[in-house]
Amino acid sequence: MTKRLAARFGLVGKPNPPGSPLVVIKPTPPPGGGSPGAVPGGGGPGPKPAPKPTPLPKARPVVPTSAHKPLGTPVSNSLIIPPEHQALFGPVLEAIDLVHGDGNLPRIPLSISNTPHEEGSLNIAIKKGFPIRFDSLSLSDKGERPELTLAHEIGHFVEIGGILGPDNRRLQNYRMFNQDPKFEEWKETVASSDAITQLKHIRQLSSTDRDHAKFITYLVSDHDTWARAYAQYIAVRSGDLTLLLQLDRVRSSQGSFVARSQWKDSDFKNIAAALDNLFRKLGWRE
Repeated sequence: MTKRLAARFGLVGKPNPPGSPLVVIKPTPPPGGGSPGAVPGGGGPGPKPAPKPTPLPKARPVVPTSAHKPLGTPVSNSLIIPPEHQALFGPVLEAIDLVHGDGNLPRIPLSISNTPHEEGSLNIAIKKGFPIRFDSLSLSDKGERPELTLAHEIGHFVEIGGILGPDNRRLQNYRMFNQDPKFEEWKETVASSDAITQLKHIRQLSSTDRDHAKFITYLVSDHDTWARAYAQYIAVRSGDLTLLLQLDRVRSSQGSFVARSQWKDSDFKNIAAALDNLFRKLGWRE
């Protein structure tokens, strides 16, 4: 993806040849694709009051519908949080720990960055023939949805550092992660979801310009679809209100394909069940 395209859609990324760091970026909506804009102030003589922002849709508190509990080591044990950022990072890690544990995640530090076009990133170094080195997981202090972004990036971390397992942390297996049989049920369920089907349809329309088509291709990739599904899964299964509010902000955005980057509740039900099954097979959830 070119820098021009990345900047247009709030993404920063470039090709990563073997031996160079790979940065996994969470996509942000294109300009105008965020939450609805402000509404005008009231009329009448004299200066108008400052515009008031349109309130976000109310999230529906979701209480986990089953008695399943996390198993294994808490995910939070693998993330090193600076004390000054505990208030931001801590609640998201608590939500994840309510949903699932992990097997053998490496330790990785969390940090805050000031990059305007990159809401979050998992920074890893890949060199052929060597295990992947996990350098850091960073979150921008300018992001609109920091908690949901953090869950998204931890989804990448769990996928690469945990699900693939310690014996598969090599370049070839990482490039081929979507062929891992552990992901098959999840992949089939996601591919048949309304959101992904509609995104692929929009991409094929003659009215869709080239830049939008490239962005949609990124959205429907296994790699990014996994992280978005993971973030929504944590929000739904934990019932965390902040994550649910930010999830609804994405789903109510004005850009049609950005709104479809996260699934409606009814569309996500089977995807969540597939993730339940995956984490049970891994021994990370009852």
